[in-house]
Amino acid sequence: MAGTREMAGTTARLRVAAVALLATATVVSGCASAQPAPSVPVGAAPELVSSAGSTSTGPGAGQVRVPDLVSRAAPLVDKEALAAGLVPILEYRPDAERPSGTVVATRPVAGSVVAAGSVLTVVVAGPPEPTLDGYVAANRHSFVGLTTAADGTIVLALGAGTGRAQALAGAAPFLGDRETRVVECDTTWAALQEIGVELSRRDFLPPGDQRAVAMHVDAAACGLRLRAEFTDAELRTLRERFGPEVVVERGPVGGRLPAGRG
Repeated sequence: MAGTREMAGTTARLRVAAVALLATATVVSGCASAQPAPSVPVGAAPELVSSAGSTSTGPGAGQVRVPDLVSRAAPLVDKEALAAGLVPILEYRPDAERPSGTVVATRPVAGSVVAAGSVLTVVVAGPPEPTLDGYVAANRHSFVGLTTAADGTIVLALGAGTGRAQALAGAAPFLGDRETRVVECDTTWAALQEIGVELSRRDFLPPGDQRAVAMHVDAAACGLRLRAEFTDAELRTLRERFGPEVVVERGPVGGRLPAGRG
């Protein structure tokens, strides 16, 4: 699978201690079934703002304006930020004097003009949702995402970088005794979403092409999965352009593909 590698370990269930997590978790890669999750819509390009301040809705390189997300509920942030062409990273503040689960601030602030695909730090009042999904979403610097395999095994995809032992230790209380596989990725959630913003412009298709395209982060594959009725030439171009971080498939699209969580 794209962007993955194995690390030493024996088959077992994740335990709370970080050392035990790294020593005993089954660390492999593989495709898995999943539940829907937010992803960049492929069809409507984000509003692009030129350096002169004029706006357009056409595809192409450019800048985007940061939307006003303050007071919005945290579950709405992904959809709105990604639709605006930005990559949201959540930062929770338990001591913030605002209703829990609502946005307190963003960095950059609303109205700022930044490059499309830039990271938008979203400060949320209160603690993260006390679930595995909530924990992974609150720690996107460490995780690419998670999904559930057909046999019920939880698949946790770790992002490139340090702090993996700490991230796994934090996930352990939510896993209990469930069988878990850990996948080490050579990319990050933010990097994949940045590619997703680029793909949302649909500049890999002829102008005016109305073909349905489905895209989601496949945590088990450590990449974006892109599917449409592509031609042979389009398949070659996409694979050459994006490499292993985008898994390109040819086939019919019936709504969205199943997507990994995170």
